[in-house]
Amino acid sequence: MNCEVCATPLVIGQRGRLPRFCSGKCRARASRAANPKPERVYTCGVCEQPIVVPPGTSCGKRTVCDSCRQVAPSVARARRSSVDEAYICSGCAASFTRRPTKGQRPRWCPACTAGKGWSRANRDLRNMADHRRRVRLANNGEVEHFRPVEIYERDRWRCGICRKRVRKALTAPHPGAPSIDHIIPVVEGGAHVRANVRLAHLCCNVSRGARGGGEQLLLIG
Repeated sequence: MNCEVCATPLVIGQRGRLPRFCSGKCRARASRAANPKPERVYTCGVCEQPIVVPPGTSCGKRTVCDSCRQVAPSVARARRSSVDEAYICSGCAASFTRRPTKGQRPRWCPACTAGKGWSRANRDLRNMADHRRRVRLANNGEVEHFRPVEIYERDRWRCGICRKRVRKALTAPHPGAPSIDHIIPVVEGGAHVRANVRLAHLCCNVSRGARGGGEQLLLIG
């Protein structure tokens, strides 16, 4: 007896039975012939004409017809450069449109982008707001509102830890940039007031960490 698909002579198997097919490929071909895929219709993305895939044809989804295959890349580039695409903002979850670029997809809407720009331009004010929030969450201590430059000018631009001069032109994350240091750390109950803060190099502030060191408060009215 021969295979039903390729007519290859069959051999009795180990169980003493005569199989219908000589291999798994022939079995799969017979299964596809017995259960053909239905006719599928797609739409060409260039000319918008229907693309009919005959039954039993094993192919994926067709997005472009054969006549438009050569011009599809140039048409896609022209559409990307002229049509705005919709995105979801990672900050406020609002939808916004923007002309696509070759780089990374935009994450922020124009409003959130403007907010990030303000944060970069006013980093000191943002840091002071973070300090006040830390004090309220840690010990609900006393909080005063002041600008960092007030403390810098009061301390005459001299680090309160190493006693060396602090350069005004440096900004974080430079190790020598000016920063606000709490004399009594916030984790030990220190308040965010003028008498408990001082100017310090960023590297000195980070090296000191949350250690109090037995220093006295600055008695400034």
